[in-house]
Amino acid sequence: MLLSFCIVMVYCKKDEPEINLGGNFYYIPFQEIIFDVTGVGGNGIFKYEDSLKIPIIFPEITAYKYDSLFIIVQQNFDSIETSYLLRNMLFMPNVYYKYDKRFTPINEKYILEIDSTINSTILYDKYIKKIMTEDEKIRKMIENSKNYYIIDKRRQTIFGPLTKEEFRKIKLGKGIQLEFEN
Repeated sequence: MLLSFCIVMVYCKKDEPEINLGGNFYYIPFQEIIFDVTGVGGNGIFKYEDSLKIPIIFPEITAYKYDSLFIIVQQNFDSIETSYLLRNMLFMPNVYYKYDKRFTPINEKYILEIDSTINSTILYDKYIKKIMTEDEKIRKMIENSKNYYIIDKRRQTIFGPLTKEEFRKIKLGKGIQLEFEN
């Protein structure tokens, strides 16, 4: 009988606690999560649901501000940590992370292509590389390098990744008064 199990260890910097941003959204500081032989690090914005984390904005968050209605976020996209996060989220579903098409910035067609019978790290890596090179939102994150996001907590919607100009226009249109410190 083959017994398989997953060892999960989480390390967070002691001086950086999780920050509740309201609406069940959280800023989670750098974390090192190890699943058997794979791992993920970096910080991000997550939503908790059923004790699992739904990635909302991938690493590396450089600034965020929030009030009772909105969260604004600045991101310097980290493709390495994002690829680790995607691998663990998509190929070990509901262990620590959860995929939710309302929030996770991946084209749904890639999720539908996942073959749950595949159990090969090599195939996982090939699939993640495909997402990282072909997915429109991830390509935009890579192209922009610095990305901006707006989360509307009341409507549970996310705008982004945005360029600085797109971010300013949406912020102005919604009357958002939040500003990043210079």
